[in-house]
Amino acid sequence: MLAAYAREHRRILVVVDNASTADQAGPLLPTDGTTAALVTSRHTLDGLDARLHDLDTLDETASTTLLDQALRHARGTQDTRINDDPQAATVIARLCAGLPLALRIAAAILAAAPTRPAASLAAALQAGHTRLDKLARPDRAVRAAFDLSYQHLAPDQARLFRLLPLNPGPDVSTDAAAHLAGTGPDQAEEHLQHLADAHLIEPAPAWGRWRMHDLVRLYADEHGHTHTTPDQRDSARTRLFSHYQDTAQAADTHLDTLPGPRDPHFSDRDHALQWLDAEHANLTATVTAAPALGHPATTTSLAQYLDYRRHFDDSITVTTTALAVCHELGDRHGEGAALNNLGGALREVRRFEEAIDAHTRDLAICRVLGDRHGEGTALTSWAITHNERWRTRS
Repeated sequence: MLAAYAREHRRILVVVDNASTADQAGPLLPTDGTTAALVTSRHTLDGLDARLHDLDTLDETASTTLLDQALRHARGTQDTRINDDPQAATVIARLCAGLPLALRIAAAILAAAPTRPAASLAAALQAGHTRLDKLARPDRAVRAAFDLSYQHLAPDQARLFRLLPLNPGPDVSTDAAAHLAGTGPDQAEEHLQHLADAHLIEPAPAWGRWRMHDLVRLYADEHGHTHTTPDQRDSARTRLFSHYQDTAQAADTHLDTLPGPRDPHFSDRDHALQWLDAEHANLTATVTAAPALGHPATTTSLAQYLDYRRHFDDSITVTTTALAVCHELGDRHGEGAALNNLGGALREVRRFEEAIDAHTRDLAICRVLGDRHGEGTALTSWAITHNERWRTRS
């Protein structure tokens, strides 16, 4: 039939939707050499001799437009709930993280309840632990779509997928994923590529880094909690955080301008800065995500880098966390060092009174410990802050 249409110069587009495998789609493709075909799949399908197009998620504007169009299509042009409450619409779009399926389901939920305000749905989606349950209709669900990909994973791939949400930052390197899984980088990269082929993760713009959609992260974490013991999640988290801590300390030796040994993990200062720049968000999130685990050394190593790159707000966040950890552990030396770093960051953002208070507390600790070097450093920092405050006021 398609060949007959082609001979008559009638243009037909064959759509093979949601194919699971190339073998499933292959027999349905036209063979006349003229008729076009479009195959959609959650997996990257090999063997079709086709051009690949990866579809990204929608941005905020496109997401709210889709919500509005889908709701008006279902309820008529008089349904203006999305346009009437742009703040709620933005929240729904953000919590659906630009995933068209999730946005369509959100619009269907509103369409099924014509008197429900958009703000009500936005509030219902706020809780992460129930969001996937809320994004469901009798004929479709976000979780069911993810199930189709998850159930085809090999055991080691599925385990790494469940462990990835333990990384507190926005993306993860292949090396960090290897520490999570307790494998070598080559094996980790192979597993990560399989997850990317299944569109459960995606490669970041820089090769060797991987990202996970917000809703997929929730889905993976749900499965992770049901596999806590067999996956050895606590050990995996410890390996990951220790990797960040040890490597940050190694990088820190290359930032010191004073003579001294440099850790061989990095070839030079530029190499160390390259790693710190790439892992900046992960390191900051690691320090602040689990202070109870106690990783003040990561914060100490980060302090010099954050000051060098002038990330003073992040420095205030991580040093405040380190201060609490050191106080809880009774580490007075660490507490004093954290106060000195905190005071320096506060001074840079012109919060002089708080900075002076931090240096004063550091000075008191150094005097109790008999730390003459630390006392001199605290007095110098205190004087610099007073001078900066005076110059600003004058």
